[in-house]
Amino acid sequence: MLLIVVAYRFATSPLLLVDGKPNILILAVSATAAFHQAVGVSYAAVVLARVYISAEQGSKEFSGAAA
Repeated sequence: MLLIVVAYRFATSPLLLVDGKPNILILAVSATAAFHQAVGVSYAAVVLARVYISAEQGSKEFSGAAA
């Protein structure tokens, strides 16, 4: 649904300012995309950290430091 609205609005103007007025729909889509990007990067960082820690639990260095 969102893609249909965006495609329709891009047919008119993809700019943030149109005739001196803010294009609220494009601004909202841009903010939503930035939010989803931030969530995706944060999620990937957490997953990579968990994989790293689970790999370190099997090593001698990690078990020696925990003891």
